Amino acid sequence: MKSARVASSNFAERIADPASQFHPDYLAYRNREITKRELIARLPHVALLGDSVCMDIHISSPWSTFWRARTCRGSNWFLDTGSSPSRIRSVSTRLEEITPFVAMEYAGIGALVDHEGVRSNFFRRILGTRNFCGQITQLLRAPHFPNLILISIGHNNVDWAWRCPPDEFNEPEVHLNDQCQQFRQNYARELRRLKLRARAAPLARTRAN
Repeated sequence: MKSARVASSNFAERIADPASQFHPDYLAYRNREITKRELIARLPHVALLGDSVCMDIHISSPWSTFWRARTCRGSNWFLDTGSSPSRIRSVSTRLEEITPFVAMEYAGIGALVDHEGVRSNFFRRILGTRNFCGQITQLLRAPHFPNLILISIGHNNVDWAWRCPPDEFNEPEVHLNDQCQQFRQNYARELRRLKLRARAAPLARTRAN
């Protein structure tokens, strides 16, 4: 699935207010000193890494799941771009009450905490699922490193039975311990990738300025 990158719809109007902390950037844009893309890049960025729980998706029949996967963007607890009165009071909606910002959604349906090189099953490939390592790779390739990263992932790893050999069902302790250790190692490794990039981000911005 493709990631979503959405700026607050009324950000230009809000930063045109002289009281806004981004008003100098707005003036630079109005005076054609920077482009609209550069103006948006100066707004705070908030990213989400996660799985189907973040996207308000549940797994049912293959066709129903596939349809929801293709229509779920912009309508979940993190990002709701709808305009109807019944729209979700999402995290992005509430953050917009504080400041205009750019939402970056990388969550994937059925996503697992994994390591690079693990091949997804056929159903996940059809859905275009990006696992945790793939989401982080895409985030690290983004031109702007987010100011805030929200992470909610791991419940698909809890479903241990489908990866457990049938002869271990009655005594799964060894398998569960191995799976727990793998999860901790994979999660810690991916967080280290984020931490390294986060530490370099302020230096990169200083050099750019």
